[in-house]
Amino acid sequence: MKMRLLLGFLIISASFILTSSGSTPVTIMNFYGDLGHTIHFTPEDSTRYDTEDIRAEDKGRVAVMDAWFPNWSESSRVFATVYLNPIAKDSLTVWDKWDRAGSIRLSKPGQADLELAKFITPYGGDVSFEIDLTHLKPYLTREGELKAFIDTWSSPGWKIQLNICKFSLKGDKSKIDSLPSDWVLPLIYEEAVTAVHQPEPVHVSIPEGTYRTELYYLVSGHCTDGTNADEFESKFNVVKVDGREVLRYKPWRNDCTDFRDINPFTRHWPDGTWSSDYSRSGWCPGDWVRPMVTDLRMDLLPGDHTMEFSIEDVRPRDENDHYGYWRVSAYLVGWKE
Repeated sequence: MKMRLLLGFLIISASFILTSSGSTPVTIMNFYGDLGHTIHFTPEDSTRYDTEDIRAEDKGRVAVMDAWFPNWSESSRVFATVYLNPIAKDSLTVWDKWDRAGSIRLSKPGQADLELAKFITPYGGDVSFEIDLTHLKPYLTREGELKAFIDTWSSPGWKIQLNICKFSLKGDKSKIDSLPSDWVLPLIYEEAVTAVHQPEPVHVSIPEGTYRTELYYLVSGHCTDGTNADEFESKFNVVKVDGREVLRYKPWRNDCTDFRDINPFTRHWPDGTWSSDYSRSGWCPGDWVRPMVTDLRMDLLPGDHTMEFSIEDVRPRDENDHYGYWRVSAYLVGWKE
């Protein structure tokens, strides 16, 4: 198998954008309100925090609103900031002190949801993420819905907000990390890949004239009881095109100690370790999940193909009803000549 992997570290600071683009950022959209929208878990009244523009799904854990984007100019760059804030319970604590999986995705009829941001909340701390979405411009249209999700079991739980800024692409474009693509194709969005549930094969059609196609693969490993596999023991994630492997890797993050300061309710164990410090399968508490970006230009030539996604040796359900699972999404981005 030819390994053509380009790790997708798309995070970028505002200061770098100003330097490289030579323009001032312009905030053009503020989703989920100036103070953010409340994500919660309230089975008996999931509409508790609904507004005229935002409605709840999944018993309050998903906030849905209509997506609206401008007509992007060819010379613009798109940049998103996600704000997460725990809701105070009293002067000493918050309602949800745990690290929770979350995402903001764009949902369109007849297509898999496209994850714009994938993240894990801190242990009860405030945090924000800055993400370059320029390569997704062809898919950021007025059609569809935005769905903000946090896997909380508390009510209230968290405040979430999404700001979109744009910049003018000026100066030396060789310094720009992410240039606008010609097309975007969502492939899968799975909240629980398990030992007994793997994604269905996906049939794709690559447009004529495409000279480069990249796979963006976002994944995080979890387990229902917070021990062992698949959160702390990574497994092989495998992608195939037309029956041939094009990607095989184990997602892993070993830099979680860098985020301890934004995890105020992390637990300090007797052996001197902190819960937030443990290395994990592709994620850290209080940080966003970077996509794995793979160049598939030689595997996905123009025409029809079949793609398969699987995770090997996922921990099966045990006698206590606990098991491992993976949150996975993927999409293709293409450029024409």
